[in-house]
Amino acid sequence: MQTLLVLGAAIALTAPAPKDPPKKVPSVVGVWEMESYTYAGMPRRLGAQSSRYEFTDNGKWVTYRGERKTAERTYASNPKADPPTIDLNYDPTEQDPPMGRGIFKVEGDTLTVCLIRNKDARPTVFESTRESTTFLFVFKRAKPKD
Repeated sequence: MQTLLVLGAAIALTAPAPKDPPKKVPSVVGVWEMESYTYAGMPRRLGAQSSRYEFTDNGKWVTYRGERKTAERTYASNPKADPPTIDLNYDPTEQDPPMGRGIFKVEGDTLTVCLIRNKDARPTVFESTRESTTFLFVFKRAKPKD
Protein backbone atom coordinates (compact mmCIF):
# COMPACT_ATOMS: atom_id res chain seq x y z
CA MET A 1 0.00 0.00 0.00
CA GLN A 2 2.83 2.44 0.89
CA THR A 3 4.60 1.64 -2.37
CA LEU A 4 1.46 2.56 -4.27
CA LEU A 5 1.18 5.91 -2.42
CA VAL A 6 4.85 6.74 -3.07
CA LEU A 7 4.46 5.85 -6.75
CA GLY A 8 1.32 8.01 -6.99
CA ALA A 9 3.14 10.95 -5.36
CA ALA A 10 6.09 10.55 -7.74
CA ILE A 11 3.78 10.62 -10.74
CA ALA A 12 1.99 13.72 -9.41
CA LEU A 13 5.30 15.55 -8.89
CA THR A 14 6.55 14.84 -12.40
CA ALA A 15 3.32 15.65 -14.25
CA PRO A 16 3.48 18.90 -16.22
CA ALA A 17 1.75 21.86 -14.62
CA PRO A 18 -1.29 23.27 -16.42
CA LYS A 19 -0.26 25.96 -18.88
CA ASP A 20 -1.27 29.56 -18.41
CA PRO A 21 -3.76 30.72 -21.01
CA PRO A 22 -2.00 32.45 -23.91
CA LYS A 23 -1.60 36.18 -23.49
CA LYS A 24 -4.02 38.15 -25.64
CA VAL A 25 -2.12 40.07 -28.31
CA PRO A 26 -3.33 43.69 -28.55
CA SER A 27 -4.65 44.83 -31.91
CA VAL A 28 -5.41 48.27 -33.34
CA VAL A 29 -7.77 46.75 -35.93
CA GLY A 30 -11.14 48.46 -35.77
CA VAL A 31 -12.75 51.88 -35.97
CA TRP A 32 -11.72 54.35 -33.27
CA GLU A 33 -13.14 57.80 -32.41
CA MET A 34 -10.65 60.35 -31.16
CA GLU A 35 -11.33 61.39 -27.57
CA SER A 36 -8.31 63.65 -27.10
CA TYR A 37 -4.85 64.44 -28.29
CA THR A 38 -1.90 66.25 -26.84
CA TYR A 39 1.16 67.61 -28.62
CA ALA A 40 4.34 68.62 -26.77
CA GLY A 41 2.48 68.56 -23.49
CA MET A 42 -0.32 70.84 -24.72
CA PRO A 43 -3.87 69.46 -25.04
CA ARG A 44 -5.30 70.27 -28.47
CA ARG A 45 -8.88 71.14 -29.26
CA LEU A 46 -10.84 68.65 -31.29
CA GLY A 47 -12.73 70.02 -34.28
CA ALA A 48 -16.49 70.29 -34.49
CA GLN A 49 -16.61 67.14 -36.60
CA SER A 50 -15.65 63.84 -35.08
CA SER A 51 -12.32 62.35 -36.08
CA ARG A 52 -12.22 58.62 -36.68
CA TYR A 53 -9.35 56.34 -37.53
CA GLU A 54 -9.94 52.94 -39.03
CA PHE A 55 -7.20 50.33 -38.94
CA THR A 56 -7.87 47.32 -41.16
CA ASP A 57 -6.41 43.85 -40.82
CA ASN A 58 -4.66 44.25 -44.20
CA GLY A 59 -2.49 47.20 -43.11
CA LYS A 60 -4.67 50.12 -44.23
CA TRP A 61 -5.15 53.21 -42.09
CA VAL A 62 -8.11 55.42 -43.03
CA THR A 63 -9.03 58.76 -41.47
CA TYR A 64 -12.47 60.38 -41.44
CA ARG A 65 -13.73 63.84 -40.43
CA GLY A 66 -17.40 63.45 -39.76
CA GLU A 67 -18.56 61.12 -42.53
CA ARG A 68 -15.96 62.35 -45.05
CA LYS A 69 -13.00 60.08 -45.76
CA THR A 70 -9.90 62.27 -45.66
CA ALA A 71 -7.04 59.87 -46.31
CA GLU A 72 -6.11 56.24 -46.82
CA ARG A 73 -2.59 55.18 -46.00
CA THR A 74 -0.74 52.15 -44.69
CA TYR A 75 0.53 51.14 -41.28
CA ALA A 76 2.53 48.35 -39.67
CA SER A 77 2.35 47.21 -36.07
CA ASN A 78 4.23 44.81 -33.86
CA PRO A 79 1.84 43.84 -31.05
CA LYS A 80 4.40 41.48 -29.51
CA ALA A 81 6.94 44.25 -28.81
CA ASP A 82 7.10 45.66 -25.30
CA PRO A 83 5.39 48.08 -25.54
CA PRO A 84 3.65 47.24 -28.84
CA THR A 85 4.80 49.44 -31.73
CA ILE A 86 3.03 51.09 -34.64
CA ASP A 87 4.35 52.88 -37.72
CA LEU A 88 1.95 55.15 -39.62
CA ASN A 89 2.88 56.01 -43.19
CA TYR A 90 2.04 59.52 -44.39
CA ASP A 91 2.04 61.09 -47.83
CA PRO A 92 5.63 62.26 -48.44
CA THR A 93 4.31 65.61 -49.72
CA GLU A 94 2.61 66.17 -46.35
CA GLN A 95 5.47 65.36 -44.05
CA ASP A 96 9.18 64.69 -43.87
CA PRO A 97 9.90 62.02 -42.80
CA PRO A 98 6.78 60.39 -44.20
CA MET A 99 6.31 58.07 -41.23
CA GLY A 100 5.12 58.37 -37.67
CA ARG A 101 6.77 55.95 -35.25
CA GLY A 102 5.03 55.13 -32.04
CA ILE A 103 3.77 52.77 -29.40
CA PHE A 104 0.22 51.74 -28.57
CA LYS A 105 -1.85 50.03 -25.94
CA VAL A 106 -5.41 48.73 -25.95
CA GLU A 107 -7.28 48.65 -22.67
CA GLY A 108 -10.85 47.48 -23.13
CA ASP A 109 -12.43 49.90 -25.61
CA THR A 110 -9.63 52.48 -25.31
CA LEU A 111 -6.71 52.78 -27.73
CA THR A 112 -3.80 55.00 -26.71
CA VAL A 113 -1.12 55.88 -29.24
CA CYS A 114 2.04 57.84 -28.48
CA LEU A 115 3.70 58.93 -31.70
CA ILE A 116 6.68 60.90 -32.94
CA ARG A 117 6.51 62.39 -36.43
CA ASN A 118 10.07 63.55 -36.90
CA LYS A 119 13.49 61.94 -36.82
CA ASP A 120 13.59 61.64 -33.01
CA ALA A 121 13.61 58.22 -31.38
CA ARG A 122 10.40 56.22 -31.04
CA PRO A 123 8.65 56.99 -27.73
CA THR A 124 9.01 54.43 -24.96
CA VAL A 125 6.37 55.77 -22.56
CA PHE A 126 2.81 57.02 -23.01
CA GLU A 127 3.30 60.72 -22.37
CA SER A 128 3.62 64.02 -24.17
CA THR A 129 5.62 66.67 -22.34
CA ARG A 130 6.66 70.22 -23.15
CA GLU A 131 10.21 68.94 -23.66
CA SER A 132 9.12 66.42 -26.28
CA THR A 133 7.57 66.56 -29.71
CA THR A 134 5.34 63.56 -29.15
CA PHE A 135 1.66 63.25 -29.88
CA LEU A 136 -0.51 61.38 -27.41
CA PHE A 137 -3.83 60.23 -28.89
CA VAL A 138 -6.66 58.61 -26.94
CA PHE A 139 -9.41 56.86 -28.90
CA LYS A 140 -12.59 55.01 -27.95
CA ARG A 141 -13.84 52.09 -30.01
CA ALA A 142 -16.58 53.41 -32.32
CA LYS A 143 -20.04 52.07 -31.76
CA PRO A 144 -21.45 50.15 -34.73
CA LYS A 145 -23.90 52.16 -36.83
CA ASP A 146 -27.40 50.80 -37.19
